[in-house]
Amino acid sequence: MHAEHYVIIGIMLIAGLGGGATNLLRQAPEDSQGLVKKLAPFALGVAAAFATPLFLSLAKSQIIENLLENHEKTKSFSADIFIFFGFCLVASLSSKVFLERLTDQVLSLKSQVSALHVKTGEIKEDQEAIEATLESPPDEAVKFKNEVARRKSTPEESVSLKVSPMAKMCLKALANGAFVWRSVSKMAKELGLSRETMEKVLNELVASELVDSKTVESGHRLYRITALGKLRLG
Repeated sequence: MHAEHYVIIGIMLIAGLGGGATNLLRQAPEDSQGLVKKLAPFALGVAAAFATPLFLSLAKSQIIENLLENHEKTKSFSADIFIFFGFCLVASLSSKVFLERLTDQVLSLKSQVSALHVKTGEIKEDQEAIEATLESPPDEAVKFKNEVARRKSTPEESVSLKVSPMAKMCLKALANGAFVWRSVSKMAKELGLSRETMEKVLNELVASELVDSKTVESGHRLYRITALGKLRLG
């Protein structure tokens, strides 16, 4: 670390200890007995002060970056150093509430990031399904119809195969979709099923040769109905 980093750390430490001392003086005499109770405000104050950079980051403040950048250019700190000290001191003075609310903010942000990650994955899967459909040979649709007709004319192929209502619903979704290849996430959302249930049904249909699947470069699996699956729908 450079010298300016130690200055920043020193400011947080001093503000934390100062806030802790203030909180200790605020306590009623009967509440401040015992070494642990006396040290607790200092520990909370320092913790809150050291959590201030995280708070500023969540608030999209660049005060620390500006301080370091200014020090690098001029070898001195700007007046923002007093603002930063003020943030640390206020955080230390309200250490318990500050830390609780900061924790809530971080957990909320984590949930939002997780939801965004899931949403991004679903969009990627849908895009891959569209690309796979567009990359299909031009005559594939004709070949598919011919295959259905061939199987339909074969007695043993035209015998009805019993499938569960959920599997039949899945086959209909594959047959009537706007694109030949479909993603798990899109179908699960369309049919109101969980991703796990949707994958289980699709894999059972693949095993029965009613549905075909392929794995794309990202590792996602895409699905499409086979001629036999189309025949089973009638």
